Amino acid sequence: MPKVSEEHKEQVRQHLLDAAWRVVGRDGVEAATTRAILDEADMSAGALYSYFPSKDELLKVLTEEKVQDALALTAAMGDPEEGEAGLLLRFAARLLSQPLKTPALTAFRGRMSTDPAVTAAIRAINRSFVEQFAPLVELAQKAGDFDASPDAEAVVELFDIVVDGLNRREVTDTFATSFERVGFVAVAMFLGALQPDTDPREREND
Repeated sequence: MPKVSEEHKEQVRQHLLDAAWRVVGRDGVEAATTRAILDEADMSAGALYSYFPSKDELLKVLTEEKVQDALALTAAMGDPEEGEAGLLLRFAARLLSQPLKTPALTAFRGRMSTDPAVTAAIRAINRSFVEQFAPLVELAQKAGDFDASPDAEAVVELFDIVVDGLNRREVTDTFATSFERVGFVAVAMFLGALQPDTDPREREND
């Protein structure tokens, strides 16, 4: 039997992720069953489990991939000399100024479930977001671009909670005001909270 190359394995894995993304975007996360994903990918039953231990693990990886794509796009739009602070602020402003184009995944993250596997997958998504961005906040703090006193991981998780909440209200059409209005205030609040400490005498001279 010929040996399957790592490149081929990665292509199949990405093919499954792309198929899942199409199903989620078209039909919603609840409709993204293993059967639906395999049908979309035109693959046989059981193939998914050769690459992912569960459907929820696949959706977790898919969410992480989309976060990375958004960060990469934001980085490509800016000045490479701006550093971590500039990148984070642009990324934050983008997430708070317009809804995510992933309503089904927003619903997945907010889903209440008695299934421990689903709860674990959602927890892993939340943890992944913190792990990806807290080191960038810490670097900006060390460089003096952000206030060094707040807990970097807690800052990232609070931001994630705000973005998640904004998008849930957008998806469910339950805003009393609007995504844009609340997002604008959230940007101002985060900017104020992250401003580095300055000497009181400097503030008096401003």
